[in-house]
Amino acid sequence: MLADRNFDTLADRFERQIYGTDKGRLRTELIREDLSLIPWLDNPEGQHIIDAGGGTGLFSAQLSQGKALQVSLCDLSAEMLKRAERNFSDIAPETSVNIIHAPIQELAQHQSNPGDLILFHAVIEWLADPKAVFEQLAQQVKPGGWYSVLFYNKRALIWRHLMMGNFVYTNNPGARLQGNGKTLTPDNPQILEDVEQWIEEAGLEVKAKTGIRAVYDNMRPHDLQRSSFADILEAERIYGRQKPYLDMARYIHILCRKPD
Repeated sequence: MLADRNFDTLADRFERQIYGTDKGRLRTELIREDLSLIPWLDNPEGQHIIDAGGGTGLFSAQLSQGKALQVSLCDLSAEMLKRAERNFSDIAPETSVNIIHAPIQELAQHQSNPGDLILFHAVIEWLADPKAVFEQLAQQVKPGGWYSVLFYNKRALIWRHLMMGNFVYTNNPGARLQGNGKTLTPDNPQILEDVEQWIEEAGLEVKAKTGIRAVYDNMRPHDLQRSSFADILEAERIYGRQKPYLDMARYIHILCRKPD
């Protein structure tokens, strides 16, 4: 039976592979560009950010750097939260941060202040019941607030298996496309249209939609080596925000707003 993933034993690998590479830089840059649509983000006055399943907190710490923000960061992994405390201390010491060691499902029991912005990044695909958690967090967004959702795209995983000739998965309707519990391949990747349906049902408005690594993950190793990061980033900006390329990106980011 599928269960929510705890990253205690994968914390080092997570930091190296997610944030210590060009893949991580692309992800950070593109999401930051989407978030630039939030009018108060450059000059906040104590707004509250909830980082749900925030892990090491590196993204929310960088987002908070030098700003008058409050952050509530929740994660299931105690090891990840140790790193989050260190990241906020090093990067955003002026930020008021509440570290919560608990499952996302229990977040409301530990803090009752709704979020002006909720970050729900790369967590959906590790949850046994992602739709329920998505809906729970949507209820914690303030009216007029923002909801930033990033998820692992199931179509990208199918494409990867096809290109590797793993037809035992792709050609078998009963095969489950998921990780083995020992890697960073997710347990429960999602289809874009399903997540869009959750957003519609929650009454949220989509303000930005970006495919992350729509280009990068489909480049050959020697072509990556001869290409500059700036050129790849610009290609991601252009093609990751239009179909059909967005549909094949490794991750998809959707920025939503709750109506006033």
